[in-house]
Amino acid sequence: MSNVLIRTVGIGKRYYRGLRPTLGSLLVSGAKSILQSPASISKSGSWVRSEDMAFWAVKDVSVELKRGESLGILGYNGSGKSTLMRMMCGVTRPTAGYAEVYGRTVFLGGTGLGMHPELTGRENVFVNGTIMGEKRSEIARKFDEIVGFAGLERFIDTPMKFYSTGMVSRLAFSVAAHITTEVLILDEVLMAGDWKFQMKCVDRIRSIAESDGRTVVVCSHAISHVRRVAKRCILLENGRLILDGPTDDVMDYYESGTGPLVELAAKRREEYGLTPPTSSSVIGGDFPETAKKNPEPQSKHREPDAKQPEPIRQQPAPVPEKQRTEVERPSDNGKPMVLRRIAIAGGGGELHNEFHGWEAIRIRIDYDVNRMVRGGRVQLGVMASNETVVLSASDFETDNDLLHLRLAGAWHCEVEIPPRWLSPGLYRVEVVISNQNEPGLSERQGGVSFRILDSDLLSTFYEETGGRPVLKPLLHWTTTQSDAWAGTNK
Repeated sequence: MSNVLIRTVGIGKRYYRGLRPTLGSLLVSGAKSILQSPASISKSGSWVRSEDMAFWAVKDVSVELKRGESLGILGYNGSGKSTLMRMMCGVTRPTAGYAEVYGRTVFLGGTGLGMHPELTGRENVFVNGTIMGEKRSEIARKFDEIVGFAGLERFIDTPMKFYSTGMVSRLAFSVAAHITTEVLILDEVLMAGDWKFQMKCVDRIRSIAESDGRTVVVCSHAISHVRRVAKRCILLENGRLILDGPTDDVMDYYESGTGPLVELAAKRREEYGLTPPTSSSVIGGDFPETAKKNPEPQSKHREPDAKQPEPIRQQPAPVPEKQRTEVERPSDNGKPMVLRRIAIAGGGGELHNEFHGWEAIRIRIDYDVNRMVRGGRVQLGVMASNETVVLSASDFETDNDLLHLRLAGAWHCEVEIPPRWLSPGLYRVEVVISNQNEPGLSERQGGVSFRILDSDLLSTFYEETGGRPVLKPLLHWTTTQSDAWAGTNK
């Protein structure tokens, strides 16, 4: 039996811009057309759907997921994420291509989807669970666990119309997360409730995929949550599949336009004739000829033991990237302290931006002091790709005299990040030059980045949890064997 639970082949969905005519308007236009000649009817175009009003929300997307895999779907608003997920689970019928889902599937899209406001929380749990395919006896067995996970024990017999939005979201997610299913598809539900509950949801989804062996597809603009849940991501732009690869690599490109998949994304975008991505991209374009190979669109839901065709895999190979190792700016802007240059180098002084975990990283900062300054400060920040501030430092921490006086002239400083300190990933450097006596004259500059490559320094904790540690320093361990051991080595 194949382990593939979800497969889409050349799937696409076409919509038409504009308002759909009402029944009344159709009757009126029909009555008017009876009084017109056949020639005038054809000229008026009342019964012809204009193709120039068509657009493709999703275009020629082929994805395959096996049992136990977790997939994140990324993209700006309007990129086709929700449409793709709805076609995966059979809610929306594709215009081209087809989707296959093997086994019971639960789809949760939107806040409190399927919850009836006039019913109590208890009644909604049973109604929603039944709609999702669970037996009433099984729902009753899991009821306390569902309500406890949502934290709504005191309000479970209250009509849902009196619930807050967060309470509705928590209960809806809890029901979906406890239903016995092979496939769980979640569309923008990781923002349910407060931050503590969101972390609870993330941990539950990871447990579903890793411990229970279920397939999970998740879409959310909460990037940090997707990073923790999904081990693989796809990126959509204007309905096109741009990237398909490991979560960290796809995230690096989606968040900052950097990473090992930059050249692949540029190639795909050029192939599809897409403009550089923006958060307000307009959906449009022609559908490729490849999608016409499947003229009869359909969504197929089968049991896991059904005979399946050969898998169609998409494994884009990583492509090396080139990032900026230094940035310069004009030095004359009238401020007492002016940043001129930031550069990243290795331990030997050579400029580059890719380092192994055992290498030291030097950051050089050049700046001008245009007049004598008291209270001047040079501060450095290193941010991870998800904008987490990994570390910060100031030059006066090791030389307090710098706070008292800096004479006019050209200055430079270097700071070294020790070997075996940062975990693998992409990092961005930002420098702030300021004066505590003149706070309005501070200056901030970024634009340089570097990458720590994967290495054998990663611990099994990283591999087993799937999370990325913020720091990976080489710590001093003291290990001894107790003399009181009474066992045997045989």
